[in-house]
Amino acid sequence: MPKRKISPYLIGGAMLILALMLYALFNRPAQPSIPKPSEEEPALSLRMHALSEVPAAVAEAAKALQNSEVGYAMVMDGRTYLIISTGRETVRIAARRVDAKPAAAAPDLVDIHLSSDPNGESLLIASLPLARPARYQFPVDGKYAVIPALHNPHNLPLTDLPRMGGFALVAPQADAMVEGRVLSVAGYARVFEAGFTAHLLADDGRLLKEMVIKSAAGAPDWGSFQAEMDLAGIQLPERGKLILSDALSGTRHEMLLRFRPPVQMG
Repeated sequence: MPKRKISPYLIGGAMLILALMLYALFNRPAQPSIPKPSEEEPALSLRMHALSEVPAAVAEAAKALQNSEVGYAMVMDGRTYLIISTGRETVRIAARRVDAKPAAAAPDLVDIHLSSDPNGESLLIASLPLARPARYQFPVDGKYAVIPALHNPHNLPLTDLPRMGGFALVAPQADAMVEGRVLSVAGYARVFEAGFTAHLLADDGRLLKEMVIKSAAGAPDWGSFQAEMDLAGIQLPERGKLILSDALSGTRHEMLLRFRPPVQMG
């Protein structure tokens, strides 16, 4: 039986197809890796600390807040230190383990559950092995927003915070002497919607300046704020008054100031 000849065109076509397939196989673009869904970090254990065991900055913050009702977080040395102060009531950490959100979750939210306990403490210091910022809530006996959190992105000096909310001024100080064209106003506010108004009045009640200030957080939490009031072009008296007020809650804070020299600015 005679052998069938294979057409050289057929062989050439097959080799061409094979070459194209090999080229496509070894020269295809790299496929982007599909990230796996981030997994929840395991529950982390809280470590309790005595005042003498923590870094000096944490100890100083705890002393500054020990008469306030507040929860404050500080990231130091690869750990997050939690200062929890009730001011008067005694509490304890209800659970030594908390659920920390994954790093991809923004913003993080961590609950630190507390229980009323007559044998507890009015000032607790604990830490977590977390070195990233997070938002913390401090529910007591299952009720949220009982102990307000303090948000201080302006890194202001810590001070006593009024139990009923309102304002805690860091600057200016009461009866301070104001010099120059700018009045710096800084402190903490616990007001609705994180906004309030600052009024600068002369001692005769005349309005000298008015401005709206935003704080870093709204009620029920405390938020820091920092603003500068431009006094250029204002005829300043010898004495005046700075008033911070929140129209929604009726909260009001007044402070007497002195101005030097009482001359036309500008």
